[in-house]
Amino acid sequence: MKKLIVLLACAASLQLSAQGCAEYEQMKKGVVYTMTSYNAKDKVTSTATTTVNDVKTSGTATTADLTQVVKDEKGKETGTMNTTVSCDGGTFSIDMKNFTSPDQTRAYKDMNMTFEGNTLQYPSNLSVGSTLPDGTLKMKASDKKSGAPFGETTITITDRKVVAKESMTTSAGTFECYKITYTFNFESMMIMPGGQTMNMPGLKPRQVTEWYSTKVGAVRSETWKGDKMEGYTVLTELKK
Repeated sequence: MKKLIVLLACAASLQLSAQGCAEYEQMKKGVVYTMTSYNAKDKVTSTATTTVNDVKTSGTATTADLTQVVKDEKGKETGTMNTTVSCDGGTFSIDMKNFTSPDQTRAYKDMNMTFEGNTLQYPSNLSVGSTLPDGTLKMKASDKKSGAPFGETTITITDRKVVAKESMTTSAGTFECYKITYTFNFESMMIMPGGQTMNMPGLKPRQVTEWYSTKVGAVRSETWKGDKMEGYTVLTELKK
C-alpha cells in the first residue's frame, strides 16, 4: 500500500494546469514544489520535490523540464527522475509513465523496457458533472541479451469524473479546485521459461479522489479501499 501512495504522489507532483499554461505557477523556471504523502494515521510516508529547470514555448505548446527527488519518511533519498511535461492548446496531457515509481525503475534497471499506452488528459473546459478520458500504461520487461520476455505490468485509470468544485487549504496556500474521482488499477505478471505466465500478488482496484487546481495542479489526493481511506498526498510547499 505504501508503494501505491508513493506512485500516485509522483504522478500528482507532475500534474500541470490545463488552462492558462503561461501563467501557471509550476510552469515557471526556478519554481520548486513538494508533495507530501501520509498514511491513514497522518504519519509522513514520503515526499516528492519537483524543480522546474527550464521552460520553453513553441506555438501553442509550453514545455517544462523537471527534476523530481523522492524521499522516504526518514528523509532518505530513494530516487530521482528527470522528465518533460507540456501543455498544448489549453489541454494538459501527463505521460502515464509518470505513474511508475522509483522502486520499479530500480527493479528493472538491468532489463530492456518498452512502454505502450496513452496520456492522462486534463482538458481546459473542466466543469462539474463532466467525465474525463481514461489512462492506460503497459510496461514490458525483457532480458537485454536474449530478448526473452520477463514480465508485464499494466496500470489503468478509469471512471474519471468531476464531481464538485471546492476550496482546499494546505500549508502551501488556499486554492479553488475541481474534485475528481477515479479508479486506479495495478496488475503485474511474470513470464516464465516456455511462455507460462504467473500473476503476481497485486493491488485490488482503489478509488482515488483528487483536488485539482487549474493554477497549481494537484493540491490533494486520497486513496480509498471501500469506505476506508488508506493514505493521502498534499501539496505542502510551493516556492516561486
